Amino acid sequence: MIKRTATAGATPGPELTREEGARLEAVLFRQGFHGRHVVAAVPDQFLLSSILELPPRSSGAPLEQLAGVELARAHKQEAEAIESGSWEIPPPARSSETTHMMAAGCTHEVANAVLDPLEDAGLNVSVLDARSWALARAAAARCPDEMHGISALLDIGDAGALLTMLHGQTPVYRRFMSDGGLESLCGRLMQKLALDSETAWYATRTLLDSASTGSGDSGMDKEVEGFFEEHVGMLLTELTAAAEYVGHR
Repeated sequence: MIKRTATAGATPGPELTREEGARLEAVLFRQGFHGRHVVAAVPDQFLLSSILELPPRSSGAPLEQLAGVELARAHKQEAEAIESGSWEIPPPARSSETTHMMAAGCTHEVANAVLDPLEDAGLNVSVLDARSWALARAAAARCPDEMHGISALLDIGDAGALLTMLHGQTPVYRRFMSDGGLESLCGRLMQKLALDSETAWYATRTLLDSASTGSGDSGMDKEVEGFFEEHVGMLLTELTAAAEYVGHR
């Protein structure tokens, strides 16, 4: 999966410059990737998604086409102006004969802003994907025996955190939290503790390393650790609410 990550202080956007596309191609080459085919992910803040209730599949209705039309309508877009995909999800416990689907897509403008720089760099974009699906495939490849029932994936990046709930290996719920990213945490450290940008990012990375290794001692000031624990607590609250919602359905 290829995705642009915003740097500190930057405004997230779908546009990659030609120079960034060329630099990305060079990085892939140096890291030992072979071939020219890549999968690109739509930036989370530009992804259109909806859970839809459509006619029963036995009706013979063109459900995939209907899903694209309903997705566009839900986001006040013309159906011809977006690219979309859809998949069936488990219905609620007490459901009618309708088909429940999740649809995702983006406008042609966003798609071109992602694709053009990569193709200008000589890469062949095989698929324009939703990050939730890319994460689900990566998790299934890493721990296939654990992908059953309801599970959660929480991907924390600089510009935000993406929460994806899975039923088996199928995404059934997604939420992008712009205030859940590392930039938000660093901003709070800078504002509340009067830290400069470099120190705030160093503290954040140190706390992440400590959490990932389970050492329990980051060496950071307790006040800094308190902000980190607050941030994690906020993410866990959102995850718990999402899990309850999906479990109820």
